[in-house]
Amino acid sequence: MEYLHKFYMDMKRDGIIFCFNGPTSQSIIESIGTALRKKMEVDNAGRGTIQRVFSIFIELMQNIINYTEPDIFGPEDEGPGFKHGIVIVGRDEDKFYIISGNRIHQSESEKVLESIKALQQMNRQELKEHYQRMRRLEPEEQSKGAGLGLIEMFRRASEPLECHISPLDAETAFLSIKATG
Repeated sequence: MEYLHKFYMDMKRDGIIFCFNGPTSQSIIESIGTALRKKMEVDNAGRGTIQRVFSIFIELMQNIINYTEPDIFGPEDEGPGFKHGIVIVGRDEDKFYIISGNRIHQSESEKVLESIKALQQMNRQELKEHYQRMRRLEPEEQSKGAGLGLIEMFRRASEPLECHISPLDAETAFLSIKATG
């Protein structure tokens, strides 16, 4: 337990105002979202910043719920059906950042990287047009959407999203996404 204070001080030094690791649900998203809004209001973040950060936070949490495969388990999981992930919200000078992470199938990792790399090359107008085009398309049969959440995060973020995929084994990888509001 001696490490807890060091952990707390390290997070404080790094500007982390919130960190959640565990099973994720809609009610958890709502509770954390309410606390996040209040914290940002207390910190005198502007309305636009609060809205941007909150929207990105919601999208990243939804990604954990929608894209973490329930049949992927590790020793920290508590059983079938849990969608485990981690979300960190922090502040670096005048900007807020949100980082999320969750396990995905290796087969999805290349698609995610390709999508993010393509979106990183687009300017705001191109992102808007791409979003509108994708809204008109029917999602693929197995898809949980048309990638609109990812596009929306790029549109709302003040900097291009960062992504990292760490292979865990032959079937799984850990997806990390960072967005700055």
